[in-house]
Amino acid sequence: MRKFKSSGLKTASEASHANPVVLGGCLLLTDGANDATLVLYDNASAASGDVVAKLAIAGSDLTGGITFPFEVATANGLYAELTGVGANFILYTMPHHIPA
Repeated sequence: MRKFKSSGLKTASEASHANPVVLGGCLLLTDGANDATLVLYDNASAASGDVVAKLAIAGSDLTGGITFPFEVATANGLYAELTGVGANFILYTMPHHIPA
């Protein structure tokens, strides 16, 4: 069985992984009033490149998320762009080893 690791609670956009990863899922949380959006990019250092996943939830929904029934792998790393006052997120990832 493959095991995904939690990023822990994140409160701002960040370069989450500098190397390729497999994304198993993500959770997006709001402050109860403000809408939130999380965009994940196949990029080690910036909010650009291929979009791996995008979540948008209304502030009153409090939480939203997705788990993938298949492996979603990145080739370049993972950058998380978070928007929304009081928004937070958690990523569930594991290293992705690309064969030589």
